[in-house]
Amino acid sequence: MKKTKLLILSLFIANFSYAQTSLMDSLIQKNYSTFKKNNSNAFEGKGWATLQGEISKNNSVLLGEYHFTSEIPYFTNAIVNSIKFDNYFMEIDPYTINTISTKIKSLSPAELDKFRNENGSALSFLQGEAEFDLYKTYFNRTSRYMELNKLVYFQTSYSFLN
Repeated sequence: MKKTKLLILSLFIANFSYAQTSLMDSLIQKNYSTFKKNNSNAFEGKGWATLQGEISKNNSVLLGEYHFTSEIPYFTNAIVNSIKFDNYFMEIDPYTINTISTKIKSLSPAELDKFRNENGSALSFLQGEAEFDLYKTYFNRTSRYMELNKLVYFQTSYSFLN
């Protein structure tokens, strides 16, 4: 009897799971749009226009990332270059952000590349050219930078405890 109940329950769960998948598939097929990179290294297409419109309508936008890849910083750079943001929250500690912002403002492009190459390991994921270029774009286009990092969290907690 237990085996029969277990078999019936398993079949029900499998069928229910398939129904959710087919519903999701049909919704995606009805509502998707695409975009592509054009020859001038910008994005175009209905999906890009839709994405820009939706981002522009919102007060806050959260973009995830995958470190040490060029695609995500390139995509994010395109968004930042097409839409003006007032604030940007960075996954970086305040010491690194102060150093990088000072270097971006004071060094020539060649000196800045040299700085990035020589200090790559200290810059963590910013040692990649695409990700460093993304941060340069933020420093040049964004009004305020706010740091979000475990180091900041621990420093704040330590400050309150003392």
